[in-house]
Amino acid sequence: MFSVAVLNPEFLELPVQAIECSITNLSSSEKKKNKFVHKFLEKVNGKELVCRMDERDRNGKYLVLIIDAVEGGTVNINEEMAEFIASGKEPAVKNAPKVAALDITIGKEESVYVTCVNTPENFYCQLATTSALLDHLMDNMEAFYRPLAVDEETFTNPEVGDVCCAMFTEDEGFYRAVVTAVSSSSIGVRYLDYGNCEELPLIRIKNLNASFTELPAQSFNAKSFSSSCGTTGEFEETVADKELKAKIVRKDENGVYVVQLSDSNGTPLFSSGAATQPQEQGTSKSVPCKVSEAKVPVGKKLPVFITSVTSPDDFFCQLTETSAQLDDLMNEMEEYYRPLGKQEKAYTNPQIGESCCAMFTVDDGFYRATVNKHSGTALDVCYMDYGNSETIPQSRIKILHQKFATLPVQGFHACVKIPTGVDASSFKDSVLEKEFDAKIIGGNGSNVYEVELFTAHGAKMFGSKVDKKEAGVCQVKEAQITNGSKEHVFVSFFTSPENFFCQLVKTTTQLDELMDKLEEYYRPLGDAEERMTNPQIGDTCCSMFTEDDGWYRAVITKVSGNTVEVKYLDYGNTEELPVSRVKRLLPCFAETNVQGFQASLVGGVSEGAEKVREAIDGKELMVRVCDKKSNGVYDVEAYEMNGNRLFGSVQDAGKPQASQTLKDFLSVYNITPGAQLDVCGSHCENPNMFYLHLVKNKEVLEKIMTELSEVYSDLGEKDNAVANPVVGMFCAAKFPGKLS
Repeated sequence: MFSVAVLNPEFLELPVQAIECSITNLSSSEKKKNKFVHKFLEKVNGKELVCRMDERDRNGKYLVLIIDAVEGGTVNINEEMAEFIASGKEPAVKNAPKVAALDITIGKEESVYVTCVNTPENFYCQLATTSALLDHLMDNMEAFYRPLAVDEETFTNPEVGDVCCAMFTEDEGFYRAVVTAVSSSSIGVRYLDYGNCEELPLIRIKNLNASFTELPAQSFNAKSFSSSCGTTGEFEETVADKELKAKIVRKDENGVYVVQLSDSNGTPLFSSGAATQPQEQGTSKSVPCKVSEAKVPVGKKLPVFITSVTSPDDFFCQLTETSAQLDDLMNEMEEYYRPLGKQEKAYTNPQIGESCCAMFTVDDGFYRATVNKHSGTALDVCYMDYGNSETIPQSRIKILHQKFATLPVQGFHACVKIPTGVDASSFKDSVLEKEFDAKIIGGNGSNVYEVELFTAHGAKMFGSKVDKKEAGVCQVKEAQITNGSKEHVFVSFFTSPENFFCQLVKTTTQLDELMDKLEEYYRPLGDAEERMTNPQIGDTCCSMFTEDDGWYRAVITKVSGNTVEVKYLDYGNTEELPVSRVKRLLPCFAETNVQGFQASLVGGVSEGAEKVREAIDGKELMVRVCDKKSNGVYDVEAYEMNGNRLFGSVQDAGKPQASQTLKDFLSVYNITPGAQLDVCGSHCENPNMFYLHLVKNKEVLEKIMTELSEVYSDLGEKDNAVANPVVGMFCAAKFPGKLS
């Protein structure tokens, strides 16, 4: 029963959104046969349609005519179903066409284009000698398929291995293809004449006319005979968009042809054999490249992440605005360098100041680096985008490819002036692996920039006493509460039925995030930081609550010497504190409205204060806001989560509570016979029983679903249990996998 809850009265205000229907002019027995049900689901479920409401039977079900608007016209689904049922059987399955594979001769040399590359061990070659035949085929297919309507040459009952005509996403052209995978929402295909694959919706696939099957598939699966093809990217760059010669060496156990590729003059593109000899790599050493320094504009603030700290005079600021570019670069370097052998792209003649690619000891990842010094076979390198250095053997360093040198260094070395008494260790703890805004004061000529660091809240790190001069007091806006609204609340503080605090449940996550930020900012501060030197009644502040030593937003309500009384804005309770436990509230923490409101039960209650306390203090309720009094307190009616009114007012005593019947609930709909409406298929059991939503109510439905989730998703079993379920009772039910 935990998945079923009592439905609050507020959710009875919107009429039922699923309209029960049946299509006209079909017998009930025929409508329920499995093959007809399946056909109907394809036509209706989840689609936006036009529906004519012909009549309503005595059980409240609408008999309807359904029209589907398709490209170039409309489809009468009732007529389609009638014709389908009249045939008495599923449409006859067409003889599956076949396209022959190419006849490739071992030892022969073929002129080819490499049309698809997955890896050097898995690519496709298209015959160049028959390209005119393929062009002619493509023209004929375009002429045949382009004029067809959506329902012509439809591809039904797809199975892996079936050939078809597929519309390629990139150019909207029609191509021969073979089905490689089938799911409920898409079909996987491989284009027979090109080798590339993609997933498509069934609507983009048609039957392959027999006249287009005579020409054999014009591509074949191949792998390179050479094992020295470089990375996939390098291989693709070498073979793309040019006519090549492919000598067919053999066919492997998986039916893939092993080929030796040469250019049009017969010169091999890749060396044969297993691996390139070390001396060959040495002679092909690339020209050393150098990465340009980051542009650091003096006087501006830059968002940075501190990745490395030696001291306040030497730490590294990584630029966060271009972090996505750095991530892409790192991924590309990993893909390029990981497959290389020890001797490939070896770094054989290191020079101080030269850029290279180094494998970091901690994670064995590849990073851009600069050579600081070298001694024998060991090199000291600085990882240019992170600022840290280490000494590693030369075997862990490779030539930096020019394409990885175009992105400037992604940070800069910096220094900062700090107050006396702050040592290097405490400085490191304060800034390492944290984000700041770095204001560039100037450079010292050695590519080290003097900076000032500011937190995300605008507070300056390591500032002087002048910098810390107290700013003006900021104000926190009240919660946005509307008369007549219903609010899901938690009573966090109770004094009497005329004075208690309602915390808004709908913004619980927002409050939790605010509390985390307050803790993060105020916990590390010293006694003198953000101190309130002249507290006044009405000033907002951040106070350390005595019970848990946590930091909370508050307002000062009384001042007496070195003691202040504060009221916690988001919780409603008050306490006296020494001024030393109160700090200035930063403006960024005042941007979030107060997360609740002071309340009073409307009209007074006949029950005693203690009974009211037991019923609502520390509990979740639904309240209806009646009015806001001159003192800022809201008059409210309180309801249990099952919708029962708590503590009716003295004036209401003895009056029966109103109830809403199912007839009331449904009667708001007034659909007249013959009305034509835009609808969407919601749930279909068969053509005799399915449910439609009105498209015009889509936003309203989405809103009520959100409200249901807000009210019910976090409640416990006892809070909303259905004690005595009966047939016809309204409830809120949790659909498997959904929040409500």
